[in-house]
Amino acid sequence: MHAIFSFSACDILFYVMDKLTIIQTADVIQEENVRFYVGGKEAESRFNYAKEGEEKIQGGIEIQAACALYSILTNAIIVKAKGMQACNDALPQIRGFINNYADTNDGDIKSNLETEKRKACLTLENFILSKEKMTMAEILARLFPLTVVNLSLSDKGSLDRKTFQTLNKKKEIIFNQAILFSRCIFRSLLSLPDIDSSKIRSDLSAMDKPQFTYENRLILPIYEDAFTITSFREAIKKAVSSASNRLSLGDCDDIVVVYLLRDFTAEVSLY
Repeated sequence: MHAIFSFSACDILFYVMDKLTIIQTADVIQEENVRFYVGGKEAESRFNYAKEGEEKIQGGIEIQAACALYSILTNAIIVKAKGMQACNDALPQIRGFINNYADTNDGDIKSNLETEKRKACLTLENFILSKEKMTMAEILARLFPLTVVNLSLSDKGSLDRKTFQTLNKKKEIIFNQAILFSRCIFRSLLSLPDIDSSKIRSDLSAMDKPQFTYENRLILPIYEDAFTITSFREAIKKAVSSASNRLSLGDCDDIVVVYLLRDFTAEVSLY
């Protein structure tokens, strides 16, 4: 893996400043400092794929659902890769995440939701602790009802029926996209020969967030086609802003941007 985005960590005193500093630093990234890698090997620049202002930004509710599903699945796979002790240590956090996920005061679905949460917890526990094979589709099937509800909730905790129905109708599309995202993160980053799973850190209380750290690097998976310097900066700022507030960023000196729709990573060093 290559260092991607460097700045002085010693100037960051608090977490909120850490996050804010990264966002502010993104605004001064220059195109000539960005490098692209495919399978760990440097590749030609992907910039200028589209002219400024002409890029199609991915980000509809369906792709948001796919990203949330992919994130939970990938977090579970990472935990499993760390070994049995790490798995046992992680289970309380995973159970806590599922129990707090998709909370609603909508009486029509609340009782069914509790049943789905129990099923999801059992599926994740079986996957993480068991040596028996379980397909991505089987895991996603248990996580899908919770993710649909979570994305369909209003600020007051009531269910938006239109969003709920839209997501359920597009279940197969969302599943396929989540699986493609999962395969991409492993092909472009996590399966590289020098990666040590024990050094990956994520916030298991927010498993639906795709950001994580590796050693001193902040990994930012994105689904935007950020192929101009302006959209690249904006994608970084958006990803950092949406990262879990519990994800420790204080030791991060570098950023790795993973293009989930393209199977490559981008690098930028600031001096």
